[in-house]
Amino acid sequence: MTFSFLFTAAFSNGLAPDSIDGSVITYSEPGSTETATFSNDGKVYGDKEGEWTYFIYEKTSENVARITYTFSNVPNPQPEVETLTFTSANGGIYDWVEYTDSTKTAPSDQSSGQFSITLSSGADNSTTANQDGSSDSDDPRMNENSKTFAP
Repeated sequence: MTFSFLFTAAFSNGLAPDSIDGSVITYSEPGSTETATFSNDGKVYGDKEGEWTYFIYEKTSENVARITYTFSNVPNPQPEVETLTFTSANGGIYDWVEYTDSTKTAPSDQSSGQFSITLSSGADNSTTANQDGSSDSDDPRMNENSKTFAP
């Protein structure tokens, strides 16, 4: 009985990580590849210089997680929600939906593809942020972490 309990406890962790802080996810769909770098302070950085927003990561089951890109740091945010289905510890497939506004009631675009993830080894990728959510332009990590948001 103890063996069964240990096996069940280990299985319940699944393939989806408990956190993506400090990790990099590469999203691929036909004709497009984008990368997102996740800091441990709730920010995600895109491919373009200065491109960032806030994210919320939720592990919804053993092998499925949801990432919400809030875009609450820009006027008229159009949040995106990625549902990641892990088929291995290194990636899987994703579906994403972009919404017309922060209520997330009306989708404006959607697609799917594959993703790969490089999990953090505990690196601190946090940045300095001003009270209004903008980042300091002289922060050297801004360019270093400049990756893309989900598609």
